[in-house]
Amino acid sequence: MTPNTSNDAGDAELSQEDHIQLAIAAYNNKSIPSLRQASKIFNVPFSTLQARNSGRRSVTECQQSQQRLTV
Repeated sequence: MTPNTSNDAGDAELSQEDHIQLAIAAYNNKSIPSLRQASKIFNVPFSTLQARNSGRRSVTECQQSQQRLTV
């Protein structure tokens, strides 16, 4: 059995969306020099980071206007 590292324990608490937002924030703050490196560190797809950094919205954000709430 392998020992748990601090990254493994923290990953269970964060969603994929949280990882994406953290990676973009780290890239924009210049603490990580490239999106590719941020994608490896935060374990998210490079293409997703590239699209989000260019302004694409998440699927949940895009679909919010299409949802109808009933009473």
